[in-house]
Amino acid sequence: PKIATVLAEDQDRLVQLRAGDPVRFSVVSPEEALQISRDEARQRQAYLAELAAPRASLSEKLMRENLVGGVVSEPPD
Repeated sequence: PKIATVLAEDQDRLVQLRAGDPVRFSVVSPEEALQISRDEARQRQAYLAELAAPRASLSEKLMRENLVGGVVSEPPD
């Protein structure tokens, strides 16, 4: 008989456990499992969107922090 099911969202954590590490299961309804899955997907999507966001160049970052003026002088002869 089937005694437990591991949610897909928990499988990554489960496979990283070492032999002998304690494992606890919680009873969740199918509706709760679906909500957990949707919440995890939303969080993952937000994280990936943040990673994919274009980053500013160093000069853009310095200008934004007002650490560099927009003036460039000619080197002395």
